[in-house]
Amino acid sequence: MSRKKWQRPEKGVSRTFVMKKENYVVNAFLGLPGINCLDLIEGLETGRLTKDTFVIVVEHSKINLSRIKTFLKKNFKKFALYYCSFQDLNLDNEPFEGQIYNGQIDFAFLDFCGKMNTEIGYWLNKNQHRFTKDAQVAYTFQTQRHYNKKLDNVMLQWSGAEERNALEVLLSNSRNNLADGVWNKDVNVIKIVNDFVGSRKKVKSMGSLFSTNVQTHIKCICMMLNEAFGSKNTVFDRVYRYKDEGHSAMVTIITHFNGQSADENDFLDVVKINDELTNVKGKRIMFFKERKTRKNKKKTAAKHSYMEICNIKCRKDLKKRGKIAYITRIAKAEAAEQGVKVSLRKRAILGGIAKQLTSMGK
Repeated sequence: MSRKKWQRPEKGVSRTFVMKKENYVVNAFLGLPGINCLDLIEGLETGRLTKDTFVIVVEHSKINLSRIKTFLKKNFKKFALYYCSFQDLNLDNEPFEGQIYNGQIDFAFLDFCGKMNTEIGYWLNKNQHRFTKDAQVAYTFQTQRHYNKKLDNVMLQWSGAEERNALEVLLSNSRNNLADGVWNKDVNVIKIVNDFVGSRKKVKSMGSLFSTNVQTHIKCICMMLNEAFGSKNTVFDRVYRYKDEGHSAMVTIITHFNGQSADENDFLDVVKINDELTNVKGKRIMFFKERKTRKNKKKTAAKHSYMEICNIKCRKDLKKRGKIAYITRIAKAEAAEQGVKVSLRKRAILGGIAKQLTSMGK
């Protein structure tokens, strides 16, 4: 894969924000750099990362492992390369290549480039003891118009006015390029959109509607991140929305911890609401290739026509008593299920067969 493909202008700006040099030395770094390791290259160039930094890399694609391993061996003295999805990462287990990591992480760049979900939040919550009390953690998530409505539903149902106002204060103290948005009080976003689409006069207003909803979505992401690290005081340093030409809109969120928190951690309540809304039984992430395979299977699923079921090959077959009797039995069964008259269902089946014969030139 070409390195130029990932050297996008706006993406580069967000990476620079994350990897700018700070006044302290990074002891342990956790990242998802991908095959070109651009995050690590930027960190080495700015001095944020050094050869002595313990680098923990997670990669879910087997074909990228050898190239990432070569880069890590060349540039870092100690590293751990884990071959798994992020949600399956266990820092106590033996990595695919490198050393076992048993310390604490003081800098992480979780460049997901996908949608935030409760599975990611659950992992962060479960592994928050792995981060130092003053660690910096940065994230990148997708913020397209077709954003994750499920996450918004979960967080808006869980949160109250107190939680939202507290988050507004945290975000107002951060550097961000977010317009002044409002919380979307109506959880049913789909209904709102349908109402707008139903009136042509209001179609022009859809742009501002989606903009507000995207702002709400970003706030819901920030709320989940804040809640996932319930045992720590989270400070939002920067929230940067961007979009490169030909790519999805993204948001980079940079945070750091300011000591421990005395508040009770009730993130499991968030997971419980998510499970109730979606009836989710497992925590396994489905990657793009698997989703694509499932979609293809659905598309190629065999759907037999009435012409094939009744073994009709020409129009003369439609006059045979045996064929007509078989079609009548099918019509009776389907009419009973659909609650319609048998004659109407039979006419529809015969019409469909005749139409298919016409299209085949028979």
